[in-house]
Amino acid sequence: MKLKRLLIGGFSLLLAIGLVSQMSVAHADADYDKAKANAPQGLPLSNYFKFGDFAGNSAKVVDTGRSDGTQMVQLTDAKAEVGTIWTGDDYALDLNKNATASMWMYFGNYPVDAGDGMAFVIQNDTRGVNAVSRASDGTVGNGQTLGVWGVDDDPKGTVAQIASRGIQNSWALEFDTYLNSNNFDLRTGVAKQHIASNYPGYAGSYGSGGDFFYLNHNGLMKNSSDPNYLLSSRDNTWKHLTLKWDAAASTITYAFNDKNPATGDAKTATGTQTVTIDRSKIDPNGTGKARWGFTGSTGELLGK
Repeated sequence: MKLKRLLIGGFSLLLAIGLVSQMSVAHADADYDKAKANAPQGLPLSNYFKFGDFAGNSAKVVDTGRSDGTQMVQLTDAKAEVGTIWTGDDYALDLNKNATASMWMYFGNYPVDAGDGMAFVIQNDTRGVNAVSRASDGTVGNGQTLGVWGVDDDPKGTVAQIASRGIQNSWALEFDTYLNSNNFDLRTGVAKQHIASNYPGYAGSYGSGGDFFYLNHNGLMKNSSDPNYLLSSRDNTWKHLTLKWDAAASTITYAFNDKNPATGDAKTATGTQTVTIDRSKIDPNGTGKARWGFTGSTGELLGK
């Protein structure tokens, strides 16, 4: 089985990115080839990003073959993988200035048995480009962590312990293609594929249900009429995401599926949400800067 996630986009003053996720053994390569062939216009990405330096990082930059040099970021390609990619120091987000991020995403055309998903992350983890979820034994956390959330590997643990295993001093916007109905996605009102956000390294982002832990989903976006296909696509089309950072209000507004992939023209978004960002949680030292990038993961078993 191959589960590829690719990405084309970035903050508007820099670049454009895109993201692909594939869900089936028989059709994965064909699906990937179609996504690559239909990639919207972007920019070369190699100069802007650095790969997380940990064993097994599956992220890589892929040439689309377009004559304009557009590249994609592939985050994962098989089960039990984690991929991360981050901006270098020169391309950090200035939290004191307004900014817009624009990216194309592709999550495959299969609504079930998908890889777990991916996340857009803003962070000031002391590990820098090496920031990634870690289990209590130090191994990289895959599956429902998406490479950014805390690892729930101790049923007798606490939410503080789970938070300590996620990327610290960060905010993450998750694109979740697999419903973890026995823990992180339980009791949160999500419906299969969904988009939501919170602070991976903050204990208040998690809750305890007694014998399980769940993730509090802020700014939740779901498609109740067609929950399988909020992220996946029946017709192999890319989905566009726009994020706007309002420095004065400390808010991020995200609009999903707001452009036509064939023409690039604006269209009515599937959904739009605005969330307030607590700067003390993403920039506790008051640097006014934050690294941004992407994480993605798959589980040991299909979609786990």
